[in-house]
Amino acid sequence: MIQICGYLLEGTHFVTSLHFTNQSFVESTNILLNTLIQNNPKVHSLSFEKVSDLNTKLLFSTLELNTSIVNLHFIETPISKEFIADLSFVLRNNTTLTSLSLNKGSIEDKEILKLSQALHKNTTLRNLRLCENEIKDKGALILEKLFLKNSTVTHISLPGNNTVANKTIIGRILLLVTKNREFDELCSYTKIWPQSHKQLSQSTRKFVEEIVLVLKNFYLPKDLQILIIIFCLHIHHTQQLTTQKLEINNKYGETFMHIPD
Repeated sequence: MIQICGYLLEGTHFVTSLHFTNQSFVESTNILLNTLIQNNPKVHSLSFEKVSDLNTKLLFSTLELNTSIVNLHFIETPISKEFIADLSFVLRNNTTLTSLSLNKGSIEDKEILKLSQALHKNTTLRNLRLCENEIKDKGALILEKLFLKNSTVTHISLPGNNTVANKTIIGRILLLVTKNREFDELCSYTKIWPQSHKQLSQSTRKFVEEIVLVLKNFYLPKDLQILIIIFCLHIHHTQQLTTQKLEINNKYGETFMHIPD
């Protein structure tokens, strides 16, 4: 099937997604798949459902420096410790992947730890789906600790992880990611200031007005003043996000003394 796909895609520039279902890969098809990815820069989405014998080491080594794939999905595909190790390397180095699904992969806490360590260094992933895995309370706490610091993941899906006994941990994770989403919206307003000035909160508008008064004393060009205000707004929103997350953590009194980074 993949050989046929390869012939069809050769020289093609309009295919944007590849979805493989109920496939058993052999060495030649693994090599061909990676050739397809390398030679078709318009392909931005890869999905594997119920796939066996996929050479993830080869796939992830290709994706490490890939600049076109933004969506990567695995559903009911075996996820081993080697899989997570190779994926973690991609997450540390790839700068274009924005959506990742690892659903029904029997992922446990030790895999969550490896994934979390990689996401501490990732600044581009925005959507993370970990549905119907084997995550327990410790794995959920690892994710909560991650999202106390991570500000770029704006959507997370965790339904079906029935092995998490303390459901309030899931609630806190969702709340932290919601704060990321609000922060992302504020950043989008910041980028187009002063056009977005009316969309800012009253307290933030007052903050900007105070900066404007200070800048008037320096007779700086208008363009430079705008850049300075945008920079100050970004710092302001970042500090607000940090404060909000600390308040969430303090409110629930969780301790992460025994949760590794």
